[in-house]
Amino acid sequence: MIKNLPNIMTMINISLGSLAVILLLDNNHDGVLLPAAFIIAGGIIDGLDGKVARWLKAESEMGKQLDSLADLITFGIAPVCLFISTDLLSLGVSGYSALIFYPVCGAFRLARYNVESCNKSFTGVPITVCGMSLAVLRLACESYHVATMNLSGLLAVVIFICSLLMISRIKVPRLNHKNCA
Repeated sequence: MIKNLPNIMTMINISLGSLAVILLLDNNHDGVLLPAAFIIAGGIIDGLDGKVARWLKAESEMGKQLDSLADLITFGIAPVCLFISTDLLSLGVSGYSALIFYPVCGAFRLARYNVESCNKSFTGVPITVCGMSLAVLRLACESYHVATMNLSGLLAVVIFICSLLMISRIKVPRLNHKNCA
């Protein structure tokens, strides 16, 4: 049972990301605080599940793939759902493109990560960093009562930039390159 703890943590991450999406799609739920908090909590769990797997000597290919699927939901799909209520879709093609391009780039970034060898750095900004950053940005807009309806164009640009950073060739140092996982 204890060897399953890392995968259980990953399943919790999937649940948090899924719940964030469900709450954002639920017409009876108002606000972005809870969904954004779920994305951020998913990021904390994502940062721990690999460490727990190494500590328990329970690393597996299955766990690595499961982690990527969790990341796509929690940091690829859920963050763009946070921005649907900002009137981004009123921008037409550019708004829709931003919301589609982001998870597509996130999926590419995760696939590249899964096939690259263990190095001292990541290639491209990790999807977790981008997803949590978008969640914090959306929370900041909400907390400071920034009229996101007036910032739709700028928010689309930020989402496009995050997308491009994920698929870029920028080298991002790993915090723990000795035990890449």
